[in-house]
Amino acid sequence: MSEHNIPKGVNLDTLKEILAGWAKAGADEEPRYTSAVEEYTGVSDVVGRQTRFLEELGVLEPHRQKHRLTGAGAALADALAAGDDERAREEARELLANWPLTDDLRGVLAENPTDEETLVPILADLTEQDVDATRVEPGLSTLLDAYEWTGLLDRDDEGRYRLPEEAGGEGDGNGEIDEADAGAAGARERAD
Repeated sequence: MSEHNIPKGVNLDTLKEILAGWAKAGADEEPRYTSAVEEYTGVSDVVGRQTRFLEELGVLEPHRQKHRLTGAGAALADALAAGDDERAREEARELLANWPLTDDLRGVLAENPTDEETLVPILADLTEQDVDATRVEPGLSTLLDAYEWTGLLDRDDEGRYRLPEEAGGEGDGNGEIDEADAGAAGARERAD
């Protein structure tokens, strides 16, 4: 395991607003200070607290004390700024699916649905964050909300997080079943 940056002290709606703010501030064209994003979002110190997480996720790249949106980050931020939630969800899903932490989290949830109260401390361990530190627990909850928003995680009727049913616990690690897994599943069904 290694330390991962997470959203800090922000809910999913505010995080999406911040992402859209990077697009509105023109960070897809040139590096911008977080203060420029704050002007577009109307939120203050919250913007700066998210930059390390957004860098690690591949949304932002640092330029001294400024940041610029990556290609993938610009696609996500532009979709959010345009109010295109479906496209934004797809862009965010791809970024999260390629993040190493996601595989660790899938391993925990494979055939083991877990409620948020139990999962947050586990996720804190996976990210090497102190769950008792200020802003960490809400950030971990926001991260779980992001996984659910993108469809990388589902919640069952009891509110427990689990892998999406379409993945069936099998597949290529991105919530989709590949041809080899589909063929193997079909062979098992025929054998039964």
